[in-house]
Amino acid sequence: MKNKQKKYKLVLNEMKKIYYAGSEDLPTYNLDWMGCEIDEYNYPTYHHITKASELREKNENDIATLENGAYLGTQSHESLHYIETFDPELYNAWNKIFLYINKTNKHPDKETWNNIFDLLNKSIIAIENHEKNKKRNK
Repeated sequence: MKNKQKKYKLVLNEMKKIYYAGSEDLPTYNLDWMGCEIDEYNYPTYHHITKASELREKNENDIATLENGAYLGTQSHESLHYIETFDPELYNAWNKIFLYINKTNKHPDKETWNNIFDLLNKSIIAIENHEKNKKRNK
């Protein structure tokens, strides 16, 4: 178990180095891949794009890799999996962005950040609407 946790930390550190190096027109941000600030209350976690359970079912390695992961704060990670329960299309849109970031292997450009913030706004609205509907149906 210790080796697995060490691997996750190594991959998260690599993700942070690659994707948050900044650029001339895009300064370095301490944001996760869903656009939320990383801090002591929202610390980085590794999100499997293809779920670890699905990988194990296929007898594939479920240990963290750069290709199959996303750098998410705890709050974003929880929100993403909550979204998955009621809006799989939005959940898949996020994973598509994560795969694109992995494919480019560099700090997101302005267009990618615009897509991230668009999905973030859609996610906020989707969660609010879902919560309102839950209250109405009680």
